[in-house]
Amino acid sequence: MEVSCEVKYRIGGISAGIADGSIVSQTVAGWNRALKETWNAIGWHLFEKWVQKHFTKAGADEYRSSNVAGNGPVYQARSGEGESGRAFWKSYNGRKQKKYGQQLAMVFSGNTRDGAKRATIYATNRGVRVALPGCVHLNQYRPPVKKHGPHAGEPSIDLRGDLLAISQRESEEVVAMHERLMVDRFGGKWLKNNAS
Repeated sequence: MEVSCEVKYRIGGISAGIADGSIVSQTVAGWNRALKETWNAIGWHLFEKWVQKHFTKAGADEYRSSNVAGNGPVYQARSGEGESGRAFWKSYNGRKQKKYGQQLAMVFSGNTRDGAKRATIYATNRGVRVALPGCVHLNQYRPPVKKHGPHAGEPSIDLRGDLLAISQRESEEVVAMHERLMVDRFGGKWLKNNAS
């Protein structure tokens, strides 16, 4: 399971976007190293702050309302949400409540949530991938198409898509964090000519 993130910048010359001569000696290798370190920090931030949020009700509500990852509908309502009585106990959420005593988003037995507690970060100068080796089983899973009922022909719940969801707020936070880390590295001078 991998989550990718990328912010594109056009970088030209050896001191990309540096406004005055104070950092003109910055080489392309130094610039790329700084970008890679920045993306590495962002990757760990993504993993530590956001991955486990996918397994909470608050996370499900946020991703359901604004997913910018472009991977289709996420956090579709599970059966039993908003139901009570006999209909609830026969539903997915009712079975989960009866067997495990919880109704957390994306959690039935907890195997996927536990698998998402370990990550490998792959950072380059162009972006970062957060690999979740404990969730690799979601890559092989393809949600079946519903065959009967009012939603026939629609795909079932896509857990991989749910785990890859990124909200609008998180997207904006990544861009702001990238800008702030680059400003910290280059003293604010790189931003003046690099607003692309």
